[in-house]
Amino acid sequence: MLAVLLGGFSLGQAAPVFETFNKGCVAGAQIFRVIDRVPPIDPESDEGQTLPDEVRAIAHSEIRALSCSSSAFPCGARCALLLFR
Repeated sequence: MLAVLLGGFSLGQAAPVFETFNKGCVAGAQIFRVIDRVPPIDPESDEGQTLPDEVRAIAHSEIRALSCSSSAFPCGARCALLLFR
């Protein structure tokens, strides 16, 4: 009788863990769905419009969403923007 009682308490303590595990499985499935998605545009194709070779530098002030920062992107430079909420 004591074993059944202690087993019930243990399952009660483990219930929130199962809920969190289930949320993790759902989130993982959504991530893999995005990874496995076939993009509508072929990134390897040379078809479509291309930018001209003479592209001028872009300043942050010209980009409405980045008006709070103050630096410029020179021609031919690569940059990464990390946006956090």
